[in-house]
Amino acid sequence: MKRPRFSARQVGYFVGLLGVLVPELGSAQQPPADPSQAAAPVSGATQSDAAAEPPAGPTPGASNLPAPTWSGSLSIQRCTNPAPQLPLQTEFALSATLIVRVPGAIGSAVLISPDGFALTAGHVVGDNQTVSLLAYGGAEITGQVVRVDAVQDIALIKAHVADGAPCLSPFRQRVPLGSDVFVLGSPAGEELSFSVAKGIVSGYRNLGGQQFVQLDAAVNPGNSGGPVVSTSGEVIGIASWKVADVTMEGLSFAVPSDVAMSSLELEFADASAADWISAGGRRVASPRPAPGASADVDLTASPNPAPSSVDRAMVRRRAVRTSFIVSGSVLLSVGAIGAAATGVAYYLDFDRRMSTRGWTGLLVGNTASWVLVGTGAAALLTGIVLPKRPKKARETGLSVVPTLGGAVMTGSF
Repeated sequence: MKRPRFSARQVGYFVGLLGVLVPELGSAQQPPADPSQAAAPVSGATQSDAAAEPPAGPTPGASNLPAPTWSGSLSIQRCTNPAPQLPLQTEFALSATLIVRVPGAIGSAVLISPDGFALTAGHVVGDNQTVSLLAYGGAEITGQVVRVDAVQDIALIKAHVADGAPCLSPFRQRVPLGSDVFVLGSPAGEELSFSVAKGIVSGYRNLGGQQFVQLDAAVNPGNSGGPVVSTSGEVIGIASWKVADVTMEGLSFAVPSDVAMSSLELEFADASAADWISAGGRRVASPRPAPGASADVDLTASPNPAPSSVDRAMVRRRAVRTSFIVSGSVLLSVGAIGAAATGVAYYLDFDRRMSTRGWTGLLVGNTASWVLVGTGAAALLTGIVLPKRPKKARETGLSVVPTLGGAVMTGSF
């Protein structure tokens, strides 16, 4: 049978089309980059999911906590304005929210008294004695750090506001599991100041002797110190930290309001104490993690910490999967180009002038190209069907260890 003949123009079209399709084959199969894991301040707490009342007696592990430098309780004026009903009166709740500026960072706070006392997270103020505050209306004010409990990650600041400022009352009991809550603050920077996120109360946790309320609301760096508000307009917690990992989502935690008030030894009265400046102080966390701690993930430092054992198996699995996909795509592309090139050379030899050695080389090259195509296709298919996650997940155990920088989560995943 007579072999078909192709014009030079037809061959040019064929090679050009192949040059477009083959690179696409290699690039279309590239897997997306692994999402980076981040651990950012959020909040959470408690003992058991079944409990609906505040715990009686001292806080677990309280006997092991270092003593604060302040002495005695501090009286602050209680809120007199009616509690806003959320979400209809969210604007009023935001007017009681403050943005906290410290060198190199930003956080949130909430006014709990009409004369300017506000709660925030301990890691937000750090070692600063004064902070810069931004009100909902745009006013820039100064604030003085009064009390800091670095163990429970809670702090009290005094904002220089006019008397009668809008405020939100802390709720001293536990809301039922599944209750709707709203997280107010400045997620991911000042550009998104006074944002609102909605979620539910997922549980009450006791982690390393510290109590937290667990939430599923979106909490990000910048939300730290912001209020977690119930639908009745009361503060049920102060956003503290979250777990951010490729295998987990919706794990954020807040310091419950009753724990915050007791940790800082605050009590409400008809008027705030006149000597609040001299009543300030700090409770500094232990600089060493608990003995036997493993898989430490610093939740208060860099937003991109080094990978922990939380997802090492996941990272290894994805690395293997990526190598199969990339190598398979490359081999498949090279083989396809080689097979196409030998085919074009075969059909261009119209008059059979190629020598025997040339024909032998062409045959070997064609065979090798198809071997590469088969090998690349097998590697590519293996990478695609390889599961992204290990089949069996290990049991997870979490605990929070106090450090000078704030809370450190430890555990095995």
